[in-house]
Order: sequence, then structure tokens, then C-alpha cells
Amino acid sequence: MSTPPEIRHSYCRHLGGFVRMLRILVRFLELEDEPSFVGTFPRVGGAGDERCEAVVTVFGPDEVLLFHSATATAFGFEIACQEAAYQMLAELRCMFDARLSTSIFRHLPSRSPGTGRSVFMGPSSASDPVGGQTLYMLSSLDTLHSEALRRADEGDLATQSLRAENETLRHQLQEAQARLASTRTGPRIRRTARKATGRPPRLQHQPLQPASTPAEPRSPVDDAEDVVRDIEMIPDSS
Repeated sequence: MSTPPEIRHSYCRHLGGFVRMLRILVRFLELEDEPSFVGTFPRVGGAGDERCEAVVTVFGPDEVLLFHSATATAFGFEIACQEAAYQMLAELRCMFDARLSTSIFRHLPSRSPGTGRSVFMGPSSASDPVGGQTLYMLSSLDTLHSEALRRADEGDLATQSLRAENETLRHQLQEAQARLASTRTGPRIRRTARKATGRPPRLQHQPLQPASTPAEPRSPVDDAEDVVRDIEMIPDSS
């Protein structure tokens, strides 16, 4: 029997950081509604010790963008939503490059949908040393962050594999115990330990029974005498 997942829905209006920046960018692009977040934990009650998969979705006019979703995984619902918002920011920067490259959002990280590495577009170090070095630092931090996420995902997969293996072994143990219990048929005999007295057990002696002696064989003469005697004892009917 599989354990049902725990699902959370939120607009995360109370969060700042990348979530707030995503709301600002959505309004700037004139997309419909605001970003909505859905977090999924592998099982109910696992929010405290398991990774959450967050999916953020934005909607737009049919002629611009029907809808677009980005996914991220992290420990805790809010952290996962921040990761998903960062991924969505970078993907929207790539998708709407023509509009954003000349706007105040031109320095946002740019990612192709589904990728984990960002590209920062802006001035080169030759034309703007400060801006160029800043973008280089941001790119390095983004690479480090992407590597940390990759390692965390690998560790999460290893943990899930071990958990599944442990669950399989537990089911096998339960089945073996059930088979062992079904083979025990018949009444159970209760065995109690004999009270120790410190003395050897007493032997009960029974009296010997006398052996029966075989009857002595009779001779033919004795048998004939018995027949004559029986005839003489018959009364005369005359």
C-alpha cells in the first residue's frame, strides 16, 4: 500500500527574494494572474525531514504565452518555492529576451527551459569594468549554486532508493513471518519448567508379579478314565 503524498498550494505573497522579483517581472510582461506555487512532499507528514518538489506556473494571453511551469526541489516548502521562482525568472528572461534585453531586467540570469546553468548578459569588462566583474561574480555564484543543487538531487535519489529497498525488505520479512505462523498447526503444548529441588528425582518401585506356571500335559490314559467316570455318573433310564 503506497503512502499518499502531501500537497500544498500557495501564491506565496508573504515571501520576498526571487518570489517577489518574479511577481514584478510577471506584471512587467503583462502576463495574466500571478505566479501560483504547488509543493509536493513524498508522504503526508514528511514536511520536516523530506525534500519538497515545488512547481510554479505563470499564465499569459493566448497570443503571448498560454502557460509556463518551472520545477525545483529543496528541503522545505518555502525554500523550494524560492528555487522554482529563480528558475522561472531565468527561463522568462530567455523566452522574452527581445523585450527584456533593453529593460531594467536585462541583467537577470537567462536559462533555456529545463536547464540548470544561467547566462548573464550585460556589459563586458572592457567597456564597464565594474559591471563586467559583477556579472562574472554572479555567473560564478550561479554555477556554484547549480552544482550544489545537482549534488543535493543525487543525494535525494540515493535516499529514496535506500528507503524503497528498506520498505521492500520490511514487506519480505512480514511475508516470511506470516508463512512461518501458518505452518504451525495443532494445539500448542505449554511446557513449564520443573521446579528445581536440588535432589535427584525419586523412583517409584512397583511389586513384582508372580510368573504364571504352564499347565502339565495330560496322558491319553487319564483322558480315558475321565470319560468312563462320566459315563458311570449318567443315571439309568430303565
